[in-house]
Amino acid sequence: MKTIILTAWLSVVAAIGSYATALAQTTATGYIVAVMMKEFDRPDARLTVEPVVIDDDIAIASWIQDSRGGRALLRRKGDAWNIALCSGESLRQIVGLTKIGIDEARAKRLADSLERAENALPKSRIALFDSFEGTVVMDEHGNHPQSHEAEDHERGQQHAQHIQHGGQTRSEPGQHHQHGQFDDAEKWTKTFDDPKRDEWQKPDEILKALALKPGDVVADLGAGTGFLAARIARSVPEGKVFAADLSKDMVAFLGKRAQENKITNLVAVQASELSPNLPEKVNVAIMLDVYHHIGKRVDYFKALQSSLKPDARVAVIDFRPDSPEGAPKHMRLPISTVESEMSAAGYRRIAAHDFLPRQYFLVFEAKI
Repeated sequence: MKTIILTAWLSVVAAIGSYATALAQTTATGYIVAVMMKEFDRPDARLTVEPVVIDDDIAIASWIQDSRGGRALLRRKGDAWNIALCSGESLRQIVGLTKIGIDEARAKRLADSLERAENALPKSRIALFDSFEGTVVMDEHGNHPQSHEAEDHERGQQHAQHIQHGGQTRSEPGQHHQHGQFDDAEKWTKTFDDPKRDEWQKPDEILKALALKPGDVVADLGAGTGFLAARIARSVPEGKVFAADLSKDMVAFLGKRAQENKITNLVAVQASELSPNLPEKVNVAIMLDVYHHIGKRVDYFKALQSSLKPDARVAVIDFRPDSPEGAPKHMRLPISTVESEMSAAGYRRIAAHDFLPRQYFLVFEAKI
């Protein structure tokens, strides 16, 4: 009788233990999803986090946002879960997990758990999880410490008008920068205005191709520290340049730069998340290395038409998907996507230039 009672008691204890473990896993999963949503979800780009697999203090969360996807590896520190890195296919492979310091036994458990969980989903979703290229490491504050790939992009990323960043809004998983990181303009000018950048960005050739007239009114959308805006101002001595940026620090820097260098036709403009807030209509709007950062691009460019003069041009210069250097590859957009989105926004392409070694250079005008 005692044996039966003891056996029954052990069964109850085991059941309670299993329930407690399941409850803890459910609670942890909810916490992890909340962390991901707080960090990356945006009203204009909803984030889906599923599935989540957990092995003690390590978890892998698969995510999709808009037409992009990937996986995030999280680590538990005390009671809190923090995003350690974002990657793609490597986070479902044992070899990929061991390369980032996870012991082989745990790597196998995580890989097996993730495979079982993801196999319940359509293959198209798994393909999106795999599509994230490279690995972006994040610190405990959600920032991305500079990697070799990010360094390349920083040299080409003088624009800080990250439309989907700013305020308390967060970037999507794997975005190489959060908007706040561009607020130190004095720091970024050393990178953005590095003379070596001229070798591949070819700013003078860009302006020559645009054939600006002396009296043109031009907008540099996402002007950063003024790498291009200052040059544009010299090209339109009888005109005006609106250097628009989302970062207040960048806008202050632009104003100071114009004053100190006596660039009287350069006007710094505080952009908002949905508009460059141009004070008057322009002949030309230029977006250099910024297009791939914008959230609702079709809506943004539809709204931009109200700031364009008749026959105005919009130039989009951004990194090619096959470029060996530039923005992280998972963020790059093919020309076909740009043309399709701009067409949906009411534009047609009127020119294209191929002299830039890393980027395409497309010119659009509003459809009549």
